[in-house]
Amino acid sequence: MAKGFYLKLAFANIKRSKAIYLPYAIATAIISGVYFLVNMLRYSPGISGVPSGEAAQAVFMFTSVFISLFTFIFMMYINNFLIKRRKKEFGLYGVLGLEKRHVGRVLLYENFFVMAAGVLVGVALALIFGRLLFMVLANMIELAGENTFIVPTEAFSSVGILFAVVFLATSLMNLLSVRLANPIELLRSDKSGEKRKSTAVVPLTVIGSVIMAAAYWIAAGTQMPAVALMTYFPAAILVIIGTYMLFTSGSIVFLRALRRNKKIYYKPDNFVSISGMLHRMRQNAAGLATICIVSTMLIVTVAITTSLYFGQEETLRVQNPYDISVAVDSEEQAGKLDELVGEVAKKKGIYTLKDTSKIVPEDNQLSNLGMRKYNMAKPGQQPKELKHSLYMNEKVFFDLSGGDRDGYIAFRDALADEIADAGLMIKDYAVDSYHLAAKQAYGLFGGLIFMGVFLGVVFLAVTVLIIYFKQISEGYEDRERFVILKKVGMDDSLVRRTISAQVKWVFFLPLLAALVHTVFSTIMTVTMLKSFGMMNPSITISCAAITFAIFAVVYIIVYRLTARTYYGIVNK
Repeated sequence: MAKGFYLKLAFANIKRSKAIYLPYAIATAIISGVYFLVNMLRYSPGISGVPSGEAAQAVFMFTSVFISLFTFIFMMYINNFLIKRRKKEFGLYGVLGLEKRHVGRVLLYENFFVMAAGVLVGVALALIFGRLLFMVLANMIELAGENTFIVPTEAFSSVGILFAVVFLATSLMNLLSVRLANPIELLRSDKSGEKRKSTAVVPLTVIGSVIMAAAYWIAAGTQMPAVALMTYFPAAILVIIGTYMLFTSGSIVFLRALRRNKKIYYKPDNFVSISGMLHRMRQNAAGLATICIVSTMLIVTVAITTSLYFGQEETLRVQNPYDISVAVDSEEQAGKLDELVGEVAKKKGIYTLKDTSKIVPEDNQLSNLGMRKYNMAKPGQQPKELKHSLYMNEKVFFDLSGGDRDGYIAFRDALADEIADAGLMIKDYAVDSYHLAAKQAYGLFGGLIFMGVFLGVVFLAVTVLIIYFKQISEGYEDRERFVILKKVGMDDSLVRRTISAQVKWVFFLPLLAALVHTVFSTIMTVTMLKSFGMMNPSITISCAAITFAIFAVVYIIVYRLTARTYYGIVNK
C-alpha cells in the first residue's frame, strides 16, 4: 500500500477520535511546556554564578529529573486508556483484511503527529511565557537587573530527548499489543477493563489496612524532626502501597458486605448501584487509586513548598539569630575583633554594649542527656524537671560540643556589612552573616516555590486527564448495561439516580482518601520542617488547608464537566 494511504488514514482517525486525542495532546503540551521551562531555568546562564542562583538551579535539577521520570510513567499509563478505545477499531481493520503491520504503521503515525503537535505547542507557549517567569524568579531571588534572559539550547534538547523516549516506548507498546492479539481479541478488548484477580481480596484488604495504619502511625507518632526527615519518604511509599491495596481489594470487601446486608441491598436504588459499583471497582479500582495518589502528591508538594517560602524569614532568623556571628580560635583574635567593632562603632557614632555568656568546661565532660535518662541514672532521688530549654543551631552545637572554639562575639545592629568587610583582616575565623544566608536562602526558597508550582501543574494535568479518560471508558462500558436495564423495565428516573450515585462514589472516593492522606502528611510535615527552622506549625497547616480547598474546588469543576461527557455517552 502507498505511504499516503497510511497518512490519510492516520489523520482521519485522529479527526474521528478527537474526543480522545485532543485531551491527550493538551496534556502533552502542558507537560512538555512545564518541562521546557524547568530546564530553561535550570540551564539559564542568567541565574548561575551567584549563591542564590546556584541554589535555585539545584532545585530545578531535581525538579527536571522528577518530572522526566513521572512523565514517562504517566504517558505509558495513559497510553493504555488511549489505545483501549481504539483496539476494537483496529480489530475491525484486521477482519476487513488490513494486516497487523499496516495497523501498526497507522498507529505509529497517529502517535507521532499527536505527540509532536503537543510538544510543539507546549514549547511555543513556554517560549512566550519564559521571559516573564525568568523575571519573576529573578525578583524572588533578588537578581533583578543583574542578569539577562537567555534561552539555553539544553532546554530544547532535554524536551526532545524525553519525548523521543516516550514516543518510542509507547509506540513499541502499541505495536506489541496489536501484533500479539488476534482480530477477535481486539474486537472484544474494550470490555476487558483492568485485569486483576479477586480471589484474595480479604487477605489483601487486611494487609493493606495494616500497611496504611503503619504509615499513619509513623506520620502521627514521629516527634523528632531528624527522624521525620528520614522516615517521610518510606512512610509515603507505605501510603502508596496501602492505597492501591485498599482501593483494589478493600472496596470489593466493603461492597460485598453491603450486598450481603439484605435490608440495604434489596432496595431498587441500592440493588442496581451496589451491583454496578462492584463491577466498576473490579475493573477500574487501580485507576481511582492512581487519581488519589497523584492528588495527594499535588496537595502535599504545593503545601510544603509554599510553607517553606512563606516561612523563610522565620527560618532564617532561627538559623541566624544575629546579623553577624563571628567565631575565633583564640582570646587574642577575639580581642582584635573587639577593637575592630569599637573602631567602626566610634567612627559611626554608635554606642555598643557587650552582653555575652558562654559555657567553659574545664576538666568535666559535657554530655547531651535527656531528663528522662538523667532521672533514670539517678535512682532514689527526687525526679528533676527543667524550667527552661536550650535551643541551638547545628553550628553552635558543633562548636560547643567539639570544643574547638574559644570565644564568640555576636551582635545585631546596622554595622553588619562594615564589620564583615573589616573582619577580613583577621585570620582563622568563621563568620555567619544573616544577609549572606538570606541571599542564599532566597535562591533556595524561590526555586522551591517554582518547583511547587511546576509540579502542581503537572500533577493537575495528569489528574484531570486520568479522570477524563476513565469517564469516557466507563461511559461506554456502562451504556450497554443501562440499555439492558431500560429494556427490562427500569424507568429513566431510576437510571439517572443510579448513574448519579455511581459517578459521585467514583469521583469523591479518591478526593476523600486524599484528604485523609493530607491530614497525616501535614502532621509529619510540621515535624519535619522543624529541621529547617520552621517552628511555627500554623504556616504549614494553613498552606495545606488552602491548597486542599483550592484543589477540591478544581476537582469538583472537573467532576461536573466530565460527568456531562459521561451522561452524554450513557444516554446516547
